[in-house]
Amino acid sequence: MAFPRITPPLVAALPPLAALLVTVLAFPAHAEVFNTGRTLKPGALSFSGEYQHNFSSPAALNGYVGIGLGQRVDLGLRAGLSLQDTPISYFGADVEFGLLADSERQPALSLSLGAHLIGGQQFSGDATLLLSKVLHPHFEPYLALDTNIGISPRFEVQLTAVGGLCIPIVEHFELLLEGGWSLTPSSSQYVSGGFNLYF
Repeated sequence: MAFPRITPPLVAALPPLAALLVTVLAFPAHAEVFNTGRTLKPGALSFSGEYQHNFSSPAALNGYVGIGLGQRVDLGLRAGLSLQDTPISYFGADVEFGLLADSERQPALSLSLGAHLIGGQQFSGDATLLLSKVLHPHFEPYLALDTNIGISPRFEVQLTAVGGLCIPIVEHFELLLEGGWSLTPSSSQYVSGGFNLYF
């Protein structure tokens, strides 16, 4: 899938756009993968929105902005807001490295490294290994192992197995359905759905 290059005026607008996403959307307590193993092309831009239903905590709304930085490298900015009487905000960022490109002989494989802050108090590191394969023009399943390493206020490791399906609808627009299964007692199970829009 080819993505358009960002023109210089759009490049200049990226910092305000990111600030607007974080400020206005303030978008969960636990934003998960919501992505395939494909990285954005250099200069490409994506925007995503997701509703996440958590089985052991309040539901959440999540927003994402992706920016293609270089060959098989992109930057992701995330923000979320839990849907409860006293909302809890989530802010995060990660860099995704494409390890393998999707081809007839192999799936796409990527590694994301980043960090996030929940409620202004809980700081954690992130690492996600993500595998996806385009099996049909309108069918791309993906699998991931998502790791959260809590640093403050206490050290804690959370592991979540993630499975999802990316469904391209029209050019530059796709739907995603995702589910997460906890592998450690402190992580939670969830299902989510939303969209990716490419500019």
